[in-house]
Amino acid sequence: MEYKTVQSKVNASDGDDERTVTGISAVFGNVDNGGDRIFKGAFAKTIQEHGSRIKHLWQHDFALPPIASILDLKEIGRTDLPKDLKDEYPEAKGGLLVKRRYLDTPRGNEVLAALKATPPAITEMSFGYDPVKFDFETIEDGEMKGAVIRNLREVRIWDTSDVVWGMNKATAAQIKSVAPFRDTGKADESKEWSSPSLVNFGLEDFDLEDEEKTRVFAHYAYSSNVPPQSFDDLRFPHHLPSKHDVGPAVFAGVVASMNELMKSDPGVPDKDRVEVYEHLVRHYEQFGKSAPDLKVLKLTWAIGASVNILRDDGFVRDGFDKDLVIRQLVDMDRILRAEPKQFDPALLTQAKVFRELAIRQRKLVFENL
Repeated sequence: MEYKTVQSKVNASDGDDERTVTGISAVFGNVDNGGDRIFKGAFAKTIQEHGSRIKHLWQHDFALPPIASILDLKEIGRTDLPKDLKDEYPEAKGGLLVKRRYLDTPRGNEVLAALKATPPAITEMSFGYDPVKFDFETIEDGEMKGAVIRNLREVRIWDTSDVVWGMNKATAAQIKSVAPFRDTGKADESKEWSSPSLVNFGLEDFDLEDEEKTRVFAHYAYSSNVPPQSFDDLRFPHHLPSKHDVGPAVFAGVVASMNELMKSDPGVPDKDRVEVYEHLVRHYEQFGKSAPDLKVLKLTWAIGASVNILRDDGFVRDGFDKDLVIRQLVDMDRILRAEPKQFDPALLTQAKVFRELAIRQRKLVFENL
């Protein structure tokens, strides 16, 4: 999933009551700080087909209940944009309007109070989305001449969110750790695979311009820094290394990366793991293959977390908050109850072993809390 943020331009007393807020969460036509340009109509299909599933959250935190009910979510034209927004984006052709009513909950009240403060304490909105249809374009003139931008022509929205800080000119390039999926073709399915080195990219060291670092990053699914600061920042390679562009996907590399991600501790922050999985799944689909069930990965990650919080005698390790431990165990129990339906025999056996281990560990923890 990717995120975009704009100044929210809210009217905190709009609509039927004082809890209703209207804001513009996306602008069409301008090139944003992330190098993307959203086209009018990009949201039409997702609103029509999935509008009832889109939620309004705080900081994109889908582990917590929504903070507001979405009353209206629609695309509007330039004439309907607020004047200050049109002044800021003279090339804007419209935007995405979000009208929501904040819930009478502690967090809902807190965010609403921040929106209505003078001056507002929260001024930005963001939305989480997957790019569906897009293409790349090289700007041929003007201040951005030579820059490569992404034209987003269709996206699927998962949530709209109020945020403290979003993308800005100083930090846009530092936000995204998971590489967006790019269809650069596919190598023959029988192509052998080995993890690439600097030499495979025609490089002697990683002392490169950010644009070149980003090109190399596109061969991978994850980087611990964006742009990567060293070659070691890059994880989950699966594209044939190229010296000038981005090589085609190699199925054996996709499988190797998925196997690495399936470890109980893949070395990727929790917040990024599912995005890496979704990136790799797109490549499985590209080759007409079925990817491992996400529930298998979540199960192994949950077991890894369980092992990390326990001492050998079953007691919670020093330094772990017991309330946090309980929340982790409850979440693990939820995952375990939803046993995946499709496994190959090896994964099914592994999952059953993990399930039994988790039940025993959970029992030990609760006995010793």
